[in-house]
Amino acid sequence: MKNAHYFAEQISENFSISKLLAILLVVTGHYFEGSLLWIPVSIGLFVFSFSSGYFSAERYHGRLNIRKFWSSKFRRLLPALFIVNIFLLLFFLWQEKAGIWHPHTIFAWFGLSGILDWFGIRNASPFGNGLWFLTVLLLFYVAYPLVNALCTNRNRAFIFIACFTVICLVGQLLAPQPYMLWLTVFGFGFGAFASRVNWRPSQLFACLSLIVIVSFFLMANFFGFKQFNILFIAAMSIATVAILLCVPMRESYIGPLAMWMPCVLEIYLLHTYVFVRLPELGNTLGYLLSMVLVLACAYTLSKLRHLLEENAAKHFR
Repeated sequence: MKNAHYFAEQISENFSISKLLAILLVVTGHYFEGSLLWIPVSIGLFVFSFSSGYFSAERYHGRLNIRKFWSSKFRRLLPALFIVNIFLLLFFLWQEKAGIWHPHTIFAWFGLSGILDWFGIRNASPFGNGLWFLTVLLLFYVAYPLVNALCTNRNRAFIFIACFTVICLVGQLLAPQPYMLWLTVFGFGFGAFASRVNWRPSQLFACLSLIVIVSFFLMANFFGFKQFNILFIAAMSIATVAILLCVPMRESYIGPLAMWMPCVLEIYLLHTYVFVRLPELGNTLGYLLSMVLVLACAYTLSKLRHLLEENAAKHFR
């Protein structure tokens, strides 16, 4: 039992660290749009979705209290959304942005702007820029009670992931997006599956798998075979989370950056709005200044969120 508890704590720490590194990678990839960084960014988003699926399945299984589940997720996301949206509202008013009061703002304020994107509707609101992942996350939370019911045992979990893989492949073929939507969607289901089958890869297998897959991916692209890139990226994503499930990490590895581990959601929600792009600065200085602004704003808003949560807890105690 002690080993199992240690293992669970270690996995939690691994993903807490990796999610911070992943969101910083996403910020970097979004700043340098059009670069090859979209590949590690896609893997980073898979880490996020896998983590959500995995830990949801770890904490909520068996006879599920749906109301309690949704309530816990709502309480976790709402304060950050509220604080960041208020900050952005003031920011947009200062910039005199158009479309602040457009009906699309309602979608964005509740994290649903991805729905507009998927139906080909141009978002007329300054809110909701690139928040499709949040929409997928919310839809996963809505669908999780069904996922939980479908994966009640190991055999049913294998049937679920086989069917879910086919659904995601068909989705990629019939409804592709300019970003890795279906790989990210697959990550949620694969995370729940990995929890239910108690997937425990060995360190040697996980590390060798990633090395081999990356090697084949690079060779295939060197010789011009790019048709299977999405499958290679999916395989690299799975190998990456396999490593996170078995190779211990420590907060000390990321040094002072550890103070931003509680700020991942704020970084995600606001990062594209505070980018600095000035020709006189150039890309490098513009990126560094943007990262400083993102981290400073996210840290401040995270502290405000914690104050809001503490006051709410006292009020409703």
